[in-house]
Amino acid sequence: VFSYLFLKGRCRYCRKTIDPFCFYSEIIAGTLYVLVYFRLGVCTKLMGNLTLISVLLMISLSDVKSMLIPDGAFFLLLLIRIAFFFLMKEEAETFMIRLLGSSLLGIFLNVTVRFSGKLTGSEMMGNGDVVLILMLGSFMNVREGLLALFLSCLIAMIYGFPFIKKKQ
Repeated sequence: VFSYLFLKGRCRYCRKTIDPFCFYSEIIAGTLYVLVYFRLGVCTKLMGNLTLISVLLMISLSDVKSMLIPDGAFFLLLLIRIAFFFLMKEEAETFMIRLLGSSLLGIFLNVTVRFSGKLTGSEMMGNGDVVLILMLGSFMNVREGLLALFLSCLIAMIYGFPFIKKKQ
């Protein structure tokens, strides 16, 4: 972040311009890490949550840049979820409730995406997004999952609105 500011967005060696997207990505990552640290402090959950944030940030940035979510990202999320179960000593009942809620959320979202696609004749959300919500739901209870779904839709609308305006 500091080198980007001091070098005015240019590479130190070749002096080519560095995409501001990189700068903003670093700001977002640093802010999220600090917020999680202040929320949890130094504990077992901190490392797991920072790893989860890193993978989610990588997915988000990839999705914004290329509108694709790398397949390996889902594998990483699955490994993190399994690690959370064992390292955080999560109760099996809580884990099963989260998986059930996640599955219901994923099914609801999949049906909604399919129905809206047939209704409008265009794809509004890809299968990767549905799988991502399914995976994320396994980290949350149903209420948190619905809140995350609502917030992600709200952020997507805010992000996508300028693109819709350009098309008109």
